[in-house]
Amino acid sequence: MTDQEAKQELKALFQKHGAELRRFAWYRSGNEEAANDLVQEAFVKLWEKRETIDWPRAGGLLFTMVSNLAANYH
Repeated sequence: MTDQEAKQELKALFQKHGAELRRFAWYRSGNEEAANDLVQEAFVKLWEKRETIDWPRAGGLLFTMVSNLAANYH
């Protein structure tokens, strides 16, 4: 997958799951600002690993990543 295709996949994931991920992160962290940071960090990590990502399953991966990041936040 090219970087351009990966960028389109990432954008689609953000549009589809971004708001729900922020709510989930806020619930897990108890802090709205931290929730935004956790979601952003998850998307950055996903982008860094774009060459090895199974894109059809990336939505679930993002929720796992946010959950783990929130656990580390505390």
